Amino acid sequence: MASSNVLDPFLQRQIRSLGWLKNVAFSAGQESDSLNVTVHLRIPSMLHPQLQELKARISSAAREAVETMNLTSNADLISVNVNISLEPTKPLHLYERDPQQLQLQQLESLGPGLASVTHSVAIYSCKGGVGKSTIAVNLAYELAHRGVRVGLLDVDLHGPSLPTLVKPNDTAVRRSPLGTNMVYPIQHGGVKLMSLGFVSPKSGVPGAAGTSGAAVMRGPMTSKVVTQLLKGTDWGELDVLLLDFPPGTGDVQLTVCQQLTLSGAVIVTTPSNLALVDAVKGVDMFEAMGISTLAVVENMSFFKCSDGTKHFPFGKGISSDNNNIAEMLGVDPSSVFSLGISSHISNANESGIPMCLSRPMLAESELEMYSNLASSTEKQLFSLQYGLPLLNRNEESSGDGEETTATFDDDTNDSDEEFPLHSAILLANNDNYSFTLRMFSQKKAAQKTLAGDIFRLVHPRTGYRLDQIDADNSNDKTFRTMMATSQTEVKTACGSGGDISSTSGASRRLFPVKIEKKGNYGYSCEWADGSTIIYS
Repeated sequence: MASSNVLDPFLQRQIRSLGWLKNVAFSAGQESDSLNVTVHLRIPSMLHPQLQELKARISSAAREAVETMNLTSNADLISVNVNISLEPTKPLHLYERDPQQLQLQQLESLGPGLASVTHSVAIYSCKGGVGKSTIAVNLAYELAHRGVRVGLLDVDLHGPSLPTLVKPNDTAVRRSPLGTNMVYPIQHGGVKLMSLGFVSPKSGVPGAAGTSGAAVMRGPMTSKVVTQLLKGTDWGELDVLLLDFPPGTGDVQLTVCQQLTLSGAVIVTTPSNLALVDAVKGVDMFEAMGISTLAVVENMSFFKCSDGTKHFPFGKGISSDNNNIAEMLGVDPSSVFSLGISSHISNANESGIPMCLSRPMLAESELEMYSNLASSTEKQLFSLQYGLPLLNRNEESSGDGEETTATFDDDTNDSDEEFPLHSAILLANNDNYSFTLRMFSQKKAAQKTLAGDIFRLVHPRTGYRLDQIDADNSNDKTFRTMMATSQTEVKTACGSGGDISSTSGASRRLFPVKIEKKGNYGYSCEWADGSTIIYS
């Protein structure tokens, strides 16, 4: 049928080639001269950013096909009713889309509770009191309102906010048969929830249920509890799991980043420089681990008086004439969102019914902001799912749904063949002190060997040779740090007076020992001299 030839408006590919078309059913309408057409679609995720346009295209194509058949058969049909049925498939973790050995090992380490979770997204602030948990809760319920299968984990052990912001009727945490010590999350309003504040005080964990005193725990204990909440919960099938991080860049953040490959992060700040300074630190931490910032929410940006006058208690921020928040945080300006101080949000927090769940009619502007934030998040996560460039990555993108690709520049590979950048696999070769870079396309695979001592001189983000850039004129803090350590190590390897750009003096201290994937674009490399560098 013609509907199978419809192009998806976002991916620009036929739904038939995507395997989304399940079947088309015809039935007689209520009137004798009408016909009902039902098109059944099975899509991989409800995160699709242009579902309504896709449905409109399919509906139009189905009507045209029926009208054409009507003219051919000289039938007397007057009306055609088209219904589009959407059925999400079982979510696949991103590792399952690239079945290389490295990815398979990491998929197994996730455990059964996270096996059917496609995306994990951090909501963080690095500065306390900026409304991060409120943003996380309402983003979760806005996504659920759109049909997305979503979960929310409160990772703040020392100050869990979820039991205050969301008050389900049934807060019992029940055991899951999926494995030993596995539990089901609490389900409320279409969102799966878990927090230390929901855990029974009989568990013996300090701070459990919010009634057993303060959660006084040192780093190792904190990491153990976070891992249990994350991997010990039977999350089931989720398009996205939101992680409400505590402030800072400490043990909890590092534990989660080590346990998961995060698809991205949403940062929450206020317009004040005090909050922005810490926001930059958070962006640096995640970027160093190959995790992109999907969006920035400038919370408490303003408040309105009864006469409509806007006031900016923490500075104008986005509203100022010389707004540089996007530039400061290194994100696309279209991914920066502003939310004012609102009595609707405050009342929702006090009642335990999230605003994006109750959806009060008078909160139109607040709901619009969350809708825009959810749309931006959906677009970038769906792009990642199909290997398309993220909006806030540094790679140049035309924005028309094309993949970011790379080519090999040596004589051993076809220089005309383009490989999706997300397919890159980096492996360590300890026998000859080098790396192997492998890339895959639909037609072929290719690989290239990189000398370890030369790779040590490559900037971990830009790919430029550190010894070929003027350090005195560079404002890049990462470059300055890397330049100082890398030149010292390579000079030592080459010997006194050795050529820093030469590979002839390769040292056993300058070869990769261990490679781990970080985020969706990064790799952590542990070198033989004990240093660890994250390349993204």
